Amino acid sequence: MLDTLFKNCQVVMPYVGIVDGAIGVKDEKIACILSDASSAESKTVIDARGQHLMPGLVDGHTHFCIRRPRAEGYASESASAALGGVTTAIDYYRVARPEDSVEVDAEAVASRSFIDMGFHLNLHSMDTLQEIPALAAGGITSFKLLQGYAKEDAQQLGMAMIDDGFVYAALSRIAEVPGTLACVHCENADLVNLFRNRVRATGQNDLAAWALARPAIAEAENVLRLGYFAKVTGCPVLIVHLSSREGVKAVETLRSQGFRPFVETCPHYLTISVSEYSGFQGKVNPPIRFQEDIDALWIALEKGLIDVIGSDHVTHSKQDKCQDTIWSSLPGLPGSGTILPVLLSEGVNKGRLSLQRLAELACANPARLYGLPQKGNIVVGADADLVLVDLGLEKTVTAEALASSAGFTVYEGWRLKGWPTLTMLRGKVVARDGKIVASQPHGRFLKRLGSGRLD
Repeated sequence: MLDTLFKNCQVVMPYVGIVDGAIGVKDEKIACILSDASSAESKTVIDARGQHLMPGLVDGHTHFCIRRPRAEGYASESASAALGGVTTAIDYYRVARPEDSVEVDAEAVASRSFIDMGFHLNLHSMDTLQEIPALAAGGITSFKLLQGYAKEDAQQLGMAMIDDGFVYAALSRIAEVPGTLACVHCENADLVNLFRNRVRATGQNDLAAWALARPAIAEAENVLRLGYFAKVTGCPVLIVHLSSREGVKAVETLRSQGFRPFVETCPHYLTISVSEYSGFQGKVNPPIRFQEDIDALWIALEKGLIDVIGSDHVTHSKQDKCQDTIWSSLPGLPGSGTILPVLLSEGVNKGRLSLQRLAELACANPARLYGLPQKGNIVVGADADLVLVDLGLEKTVTAEALASSAGFTVYEGWRLKGWPTLTMLRGKVVARDGKIVASQPHGRFLKRLGSGRLD
């Protein structure tokens, strides 16, 4: 007797294709994959005729708790993510010693989160590097380096500045611990400081000014420098939120030289240009850029140069964003809840991306890269994290429906075609038809087994 049976499905299986069949769920796991479900018995039957069943999304790049208590952030932002088909998130710590609060945060996840969660750690001090082996043993196996912040930018966000010596030391240390991964924000902070001062002096005050203040050359140069450091140290690296045509060229250069970095991009870099969006709410680092950058990123996806898609979800409020100038507005925007509908509408339904490829980029690949073998795929024994998708469903995006505490979305008013209609976490339906239906959160803290591999 199954707990739940999805019948009449078009099942999206990463690395395999789309097959007709049925999926049985029992005891939080995928129990069977059937071509004929006529003899299967189940407590609950969901007829998925006309829809696709895919793995729950794994959003490996979130900042759910910036400027708000962690438990509060887990509650609101996990709900927003679940509404968009995300069943797993890996959130970034911004403290120096996360081991001091992992147990507390794990309890907060279990009591407040509607999805399962793991953690990354931001590295800012030499002392923290000594903690990496113990952190990895406790299930935190990926570590972030933010290279794009110096002087005014760092002060605005309360962040420490890091130099090349620290980056090299961090990569060397991570390389010594098997199963760990460096996640790197690639922007040359010195170039950003130079260009920001130049652009600001012109009096320009719009989103295009932010793009010019953090130009693509700053990203591309840092990608190349990071690649050299990583190759020398033997450290596996993920270049997070690649945003530019020049950045794509730099990745191609590294590959031609025999070094293979992992690469992430985000939906907003694939869909929004500064010529079409002018509000300060679109301020993010790296910046939203130009149409040629959007085109280059879609081509990079097609060529296999990009491995994963994450949201870089940040919970700055409308008040944080709507300042007098682009320079005082805080960078970052919410996006976990719109990864899937944006990629379905602008990717799958426009012929830029197959549904199988989407499931690889947003589900299976991040699960493998971040050391979550039980997530991101539809195979017997995996967690029953499943999402029903209606490719023909059209809805208008509103911040209210997305339920993030940020209170805004850069996709406000967009008419998107293709939406999740049901999200299941470990065998329990969390969201249905745009509403949270779970009676209470049942997320888990995920101790990861290792990071840094896609095979």
